[in-house]
Amino acid sequence: MNSEDMLKEAIPLMIHEDTRKFIFRKGRNWRQDFIDLGMPPDVGKAWKVMMTLTKDDEEKHPELDRDGSGELIYAFQKEMPNGVWAYIKIKIKDYSNTKKCVSMSFHPCEYGPKAEINKKILGN
Repeated sequence: MNSEDMLKEAIPLMIHEDTRKFIFRKGRNWRQDFIDLGMPPDVGKAWKVMMTLTKDDEEKHPELDRDGSGELIYAFQKEMPNGVWAYIKIKIKDYSNTKKCVSMSFHPCEYGPKAEINKKILGN
């Protein structure tokens, strides 16, 4: 499935708390990530940003999840209002016949040209 088709399915799932799941990664300070992105540390706000993703925000082609599930992971980069670029990874997962949109990453870009822009803005 291409990113445009995936977003058509994922965005309606993002609206409802019971059909979305935000992964809090070990070793990441998600609150600081949100602050760096110019957002309050509120997962609901992150979902609102993700609902604005388009195929033009695609960072690279979908890849198979490394967990062996056969599910595709979609990576996006989106410029936030404060000029910092966010790196966003999402997938659609079937949990016992209930599809959910899963946010696997939502933090400032750390690699590539967008990361260089972020370093200038964030000073790190």
